[in-house]
Amino acid sequence: MIAATGPTSRQHDVPRVEKKEDDKAGEDDETEGAEDGEDVNEDEVADEEVQKLTAELSEKTAQVKDLNDKLLRTLADMENLRERTRRQAETAEKFAIQGFCKDLLDVADNLARASATVDPEALETETDAANIKNVLASLHEGVLMVEKQLMSTFGKHGVVKFDPAEGDPFNPNDHMALFNVPKGEKEAGTVAAVTKVGYKLHDRVIRPAEVGVFQS
Repeated sequence: MIAATGPTSRQHDVPRVEKKEDDKAGEDDETEGAEDGEDVNEDEVADEEVQKLTAELSEKTAQVKDLNDKLLRTLADMENLRERTRRQAETAEKFAIQGFCKDLLDVADNLARASATVDPEALETETDAANIKNVLASLHEGVLMVEKQLMSTFGKHGVVKFDPAEGDPFNPNDHMALFNVPKGEKEAGTVAAVTKVGYKLHDRVIRPAEVGVFQS
């Protein structure tokens, strides 16, 4: 009975070993299949990433090109604006006194008319005192009109004449002392005489009055 059971037990053990080996082989096949699937998935993911990066690079390149074009156009516009501003500044500086000169033309015309009232030949040959007096009176009247118009033109452009009076305090900002006068009845350090009137442009002295000053 014991000998009969021995071989029977061995016959049952063999198929079990083969099944384990078959199971192991199946597991290996599944493992290889899974690895192959993982490789395929990794390649697909890599391709998608490359395509995505390529698209982003193309988009960024287009943006850079667009920004570069805009920058070049802006630089060109700025250069044109700078050149136009420079020309306008030169023109404005060149013709800044155009209005002032235009107003002085009338003064020049009146001065010419005043001069025309005097005939140089008549002055040489005229002996009648009354005629000479009339000529001088006309000339004087014309000169006064010219001076009045000139002062009006100056005032229109902010130029004001100032003429210090005798005894006014000497102001070094407005006056230029040319000489000293011995102290008399006036206080020392005051204006004694005016040799040339002064002018201001919008409260800025453009020519001080030339004066003599009483010395202390």
